[in-house]
Amino acid sequence: MGSLKKIRSIFYKKMQVPLINFLNEGMHPKKLTWAVVFGFIFGIFPVVGVTTILCVIVALTFRLNMAAIQLVNYFVYPLQLLLIVPYMKAGANLFHIEELVPLTNFTKQFSVSDLLSGFTVLTKAFAGAIIIWTVIAVISSFVIYKIIYPIFKRIVNVQNYNPV
Repeated sequence: MGSLKKIRSIFYKKMQVPLINFLNEGMHPKKLTWAVVFGFIFGIFPVVGVTTILCVIVALTFRLNMAAIQLVNYFVYPLQLLLIVPYMKAGANLFHIEELVPLTNFTKQFSVSDLLSGFTVLTKAFAGAIIIWTVIAVISSFVIYKIIYPIFKRIVNVQNYNPV
């Protein structure tokens, strides 16, 4: 039970407080919601090392707050690492690849053809993983938006409430 409290404390300090601060500084709830959605969605992209640049491109394209989108992107990084293997397996299934990594037997002597076939298999699995991620991203982005936007809107309304 202590670890759950620790996780909540980390989430509160590292995620919730900065997001509320963005609202306190005058950011519109819709813009912040889209920054959170895109930060989350692109943060779990199945290719390690490209999420930061994807979030920068999205933030510049849609004029979203760079700090907010990167905050969420970095926060979900552990989730990205957890999801890479399932994405790769799903991508391999999508393209009917029976053996995801044919080069698992490290005791056998490699030839150029083994490396090329392994590269081809991994490329197909990554392509399938990206296709699966795209389908999940489109659906989940709207679900996440519908959940988070009312929360941010309520926070702004409560903070702007001035009883007469």
